[in-house]
Amino acid sequence: MIKTPPELEHLRKAAQLNEASCETAIRALHEGAEWPEIVAVYNLEITKGGGMPRYLITSLGGLRHGRVALSEPTMFDALAVYDHYLGDFGRIAVVGDASTELQQRVQAMQAGMKAGLDFIKPGIKRRDLIDIVITATRKAGFPEFFYVSPHSIGLEHTDNPLPLGPEVFSAAHDMTLEENMVFNIDMPFFEHGWGTLHIEDTVRVTRNGYEPLTSLDTSLRIIS
Repeated sequence: MIKTPPELEHLRKAAQLNEASCETAIRALHEGAEWPEIVAVYNLEITKGGGMPRYLITSLGGLRHGRVALSEPTMFDALAVYDHYLGDFGRIAVVGDASTELQQRVQAMQAGMKAGLDFIKPGIKRRDLIDIVITATRKAGFPEFFYVSPHSIGLEHTDNPLPLGPEVFSAAHDMTLEENMVFNIDMPFFEHGWGTLHIEDTVRVTRNGYEPLTSLDTSLRIIS
């Protein structure tokens, strides 16, 4: 899980290509678009950049209304491979006007992400990072937020040991961050009948904090 300098360079390139391709797909959103149309834009950008797309997903099972709808939050979760190393990235977009509730929820998630990033340094535990992010997000005005999944990334989407079953978040399987680990703060949210949200960024743990491999610009993407 501790990455060598050549690995870090591959991961930076993977992160940058994946983010740029996802942002291009976001800009392709329009009212009435079907999800395969947006995925095709993403896949083409990844391929043009020399990578291989793994997936671009939204919600659970696709768009809630089958097509992109005005003022409906659209979650983007993008995963791609560059020279065997993975980039993983998430953002939220909306076509048309963003409701006050949507804006407030996104701002609260941004506060949670910032609190998590500010907490990062060698020696911290994954479980403590989870608590920091959830607490900050709720305190910032999103009490329904309940889940964050920090995970290591490299040759695998999650290359830290991760058991299956109810013990997945137990103390016995916790992860301690060390210098030159690369991992994502992954913040999805699903609410039946309302919509889906997701922000996710990649960082390298440094001696005193972190180096961002993605932009950390978690603002709501509003497509007019």
